[in-house]
Amino acid sequence: MLLGQRLEYRGPALRLRHDPRLWVFLLFCCMSCGEPVHPNAEPKERGRVPVQNVAFSETDSGREVCVQVGQAIVVRLPENPTTGFEWAVRGMDSATLSLQSTSYSPESAESAGRGGVRTFEIKARAPGRAPLLLELRRPWEPDAEAASSFELDLSVSACEP
Repeated sequence: MLLGQRLEYRGPALRLRHDPRLWVFLLFCCMSCGEPVHPNAEPKERGRVPVQNVAFSETDSGREVCVQVGQAIVVRLPENPTTGFEWAVRGMDSATLSLQSTSYSPESAESAGRGGVRTFEIKARAPGRAPLLLELRRPWEPDAEAASSFELDLSVSACEP
């Protein structure tokens, strides 16, 4: 059977028929092929694109990520401080990564008691592997189990240029 054809049963013999949807799909796949670029990268004429910031959210937890020395890693996680729970760094290799800042932005100014987003800005300082662990917990209950956690396995400067 040829690519771009499908089988149809018509009586005792099988006949091949072209499926235009398959050709459209193959054309789309061929057009989207090319050199891989980093997430959040701006398109460029050729080659890989240098990225200054790489952003992650709650759904990215558990990912293995390659970043270059000097890149900023931004993690945005949902938080509701009125419950007492706050996101905090619980594990980070300080030789490889450095916490630049952390901030909280409420969902909206007029909605008291509603949640918002905690943002961590972390800079890749030196080559190496660096797991990053963030936990959602109450600061006055350090021995209690975390309500949630976020992990990234970062490989700094171990990616192809």
